[in-house]
Amino acid sequence: MRKNTNYLVKSTIGLILGASFSHTASAIDPSAAMGQGLYEQTGANSCLYCHGQGGHGGKTAGAADLSKPKTWKVYKALGGDAALAKNKSEFLKNMEEASLNLIEKGAIAHNAGFKKPYFDWKKTGGTYNAQMLGLGGAPSVAWLGRFKDKGVTKALAAKAVYLYLNSIDTQSVFK
Repeated sequence: MRKNTNYLVKSTIGLILGASFSHTASAIDPSAAMGQGLYEQTGANSCLYCHGQGGHGGKTAGAADLSKPKTWKVYKALGGDAALAKNKSEFLKNMEEASLNLIEKGAIAHNAGFKKPYFDWKKTGGTYNAQMLGLGGAPSVAWLGRFKDKGVTKALAAKAVYLYLNSIDTQSVFK
C-alpha cells in the first residue's frame, strides 16, 4: 500500500507542476504545462510581464514575440529559413541548445559564454538585450525556490519553458 501512496503523492505533485512521473523513477519529466506555469508567474521581470500572454504583447519594448520563433535572434543566428530547410533536425537541436542556455542563464551570461561554431551573432543584428533575465528574474527565482525540494533544477525548468514555447509556435517551426 505504501508504494501506491507514494505514487499518488508524486502524481499530485506532478499535476501541480504540470509534470509527469514514472512509476519507478523519482525524476520529474519537464512538460509544456510545467513551463507554462513558470512562464505565467506574475510581477516585473517575469516572462509574462516582458513577453506577454501567449508570448506576445508584453510590457517590455523590444521583447521577442515568442509565438513567432522565426523572429527570434537564435533562429537568425542559426541561419534562418535556409538552415532549417537544409537540415531541420540539426537546426532544431541547435536551436534548443542555444535557447535553453539563454533561458537558463539570461542574456548577459549567454552573450558572454555561448560560443558555438553554428551560432553567428552577425546574422542577428547584435547580442541579446541585458533585460532578458531568463530564469534569473525574481518571479522565476521564487518559483524555482518553491519546487527545488521536489527535484526541479534550473536546467529542467528551462527545458519546460522551452517546451511551452514550442507549444505556442504560430509559425510551425517546431512541428
